[in-house]
Amino acid sequence: MTPFECVGFPFLTDEDFDTLVPSTIEKMMPEARRLPCPAGAEGWSYRDPSGAGILAYTARDEEGGHRRLQCLKPVFYGGSRQSVLAGRLVEAEDCPFCDVARVMVLDAAGTEIHPLVVRFSDPEFRRFSWKEGRRGRLQSTLFATEIGDLAGDLPGEGLLPTGAAADPPEPVAALSGRVVLSHRRTNALGGGKFVWLQVATPPGEYDVVVPAALLPAAPPPGTPVKVSGKVYARWFKE
Repeated sequence: MTPFECVGFPFLTDEDFDTLVPSTIEKMMPEARRLPCPAGAEGWSYRDPSGAGILAYTARDEEGGHRRLQCLKPVFYGGSRQSVLAGRLVEAEDCPFCDVARVMVLDAAGTEIHPLVVRFSDPEFRRFSWKEGRRGRLQSTLFATEIGDLAGDLPGEGLLPTGAAADPPEPVAALSGRVVLSHRRTNALGGGKFVWLQVATPPGEYDVVVPAALLPAAPPPGTPVKVSGKVYARWFKE
């Protein structure tokens, strides 16, 4: 499973990136929004009615004269918000359009709960505006590629930042909680189906997106769930 499948984009293999991705980008262009980029690059943001989205960045190939895809990221526009304290950006990213950061999740009283590592997939995020120590809010979405027992051994309800101790830190986590809201959706651009969940854990609520191949139906509120996968986030400064 890939994170793109979690929001209904059928990008599974290298061949898909050579065929499906260019045609998908071409289809989204009439509704896509241009993003500010360094000289020689172009960035585009598309938001689907399902809440799924995609960020695509291209750069000119000086030898061939055509544009080549440099970065492609899935997005989900959800409603959860987590209060956090901004930490350091991870310096291991080779892509100029990818930013991974450490944050500390806070409870309603401002007490530090647990660390989290996120990859920003946010058309509004700008690296130069990130200030270590600043308080803000994230909309963190777990793009689930494992569910149930395959998601790992969590001691109880909560979020486990499984990538926080890696070197360099990785934006992956496991989450266990109860469904607050859920909906089975269809990505109008990508054509795939996925299930969106808003999951409550003791520190707060998180958005979760799961491919329909893993979770065919939306579970009712109160259903216990356990998932693991990559964490993508949007940033809202206070």
